[in-house]
Amino acid sequence: MPDPALRLPTPALVREEIGEAFAPREIFGVAALVLQVDGVRRSAWSAKTELAVPLFETYPRGDAPLPEIAADACSYKLIDVTAPTETRRCSSCTIRPGFAPCAVCVGNGGGSDTNTFAVCDACAGEGFLRCSTCGGTTHVVACSIRYVNDAPVRIRRVIMPAVHAAIRPFVEARIHADAGWSDAHAFDPEPSLVASAYRGASAVRNPEDFHGFFFGDALGECYSARSEATTGLARFAARTYAIPVLWTVTGDEHAAYFYDESDVLQRV
Repeated sequence: MPDPALRLPTPALVREEIGEAFAPREIFGVAALVLQVDGVRRSAWSAKTELAVPLFETYPRGDAPLPEIAADACSYKLIDVTAPTETRRCSSCTIRPGFAPCAVCVGNGGGSDTNTFAVCDACAGEGFLRCSTCGGTTHVVACSIRYVNDAPVRIRRVIMPAVHAAIRPFVEARIHADAGWSDAHAFDPEPSLVASAYRGASAVRNPEDFHGFFFGDALGECYSARSEATTGLARFAARTYAIPVLWTVTGDEHAAYFYDESDVLQRV
């Protein structure tokens, strides 16, 4: 039995709202599927670098926190504890230990005025600046940094079964994929595993209809789209809702009726 909170666009209910003008020649009960996926795609890589000893000692370690589904894009930098580390002389200040050539004057101490000698504003004419890698200590820790980036993934899609091409895209456009559909519309397109004493567990396809409204090819298409959308995600929440649609044919005219997320009858 359907959930009392679920309104089905039966011919009787549609005629009650539309009036006697509702007199189609053919009537079909089909069901669209709304796919909503919210997740996080995580990418990570490591790169060798040199860090000043005090910075290395305070740098974060361990694993990046578990991604939050509703969070914005974020990134982490951590010491890769699986890679070896080594304390050694800084390779960024070999010309003058503890100092690196000024990027503005390239070590000559002069400014940009070529006619008269001017002191470089960046290094005050010294030609060198304190090494930003070792902080002037000449010693660093050669290590590997683990970079982790989390990017949110948000997918909303409406999938209609194979109805007449003149109406299918219009119905898909009118069903709000981002709406907060009720739990009465919830439907899982993924096949369930049923245990058997003789064969073990086997996959069993879910019912091909939703309270008498048939999914047709939309069921398999939605299952494939859901699997594709969630593959490779570090974390995700996937919801699928079934939307019953009354498809009518009168002569050459095709129409569709369904109740939206606010229980208002829509005609396409």
